[in-house]
Amino acid sequence: MLARLLSLPIKATEHFGTVLGALAGAWAAVWLVAPWLARRRVPVGLASALVLMWGVGGVSGFNAYGVGFMDQARVAIMAFLIGSVLLLSSTVLAAISYRRWFPPERFLAWSLLWTFGMTMLLATIGPSP
Repeated sequence: MLARLLSLPIKATEHFGTVLGALAGAWAAVWLVAPWLARRRVPVGLASALVLMWGVGGVSGFNAYGVGFMDQARVAIMAFLIGSVLLLSSTVLAAISYRRWFPPERFLAWSLLWTFGMTMLLATIGPSP
């Protein structure tokens, strides 16, 4: 539905769906091990979460593309890598922005704000066409 709304071609739609599915699975895996990650030092926890996300994304990409077609998946792989860094960084920045106890709505608002901000930052420092 989103692909139709954005008028994406069929090939891009397949990659887009694969990336979104892989990000959702990787993010779910991070939330499942979040109690374990929370007991670690912050840099170790972030690195562990990133490695876990990239591992789940790698399995998802291998499942979607197979060995023979991994060269066609470069854009999807880069989108997944950028998306995983974006998710982790915006969540950490949202947690830092409001350190006291907070209702979930406020955390989600901070998370949305930081996700938008990090997306804009990545878009401005990214490679120019």
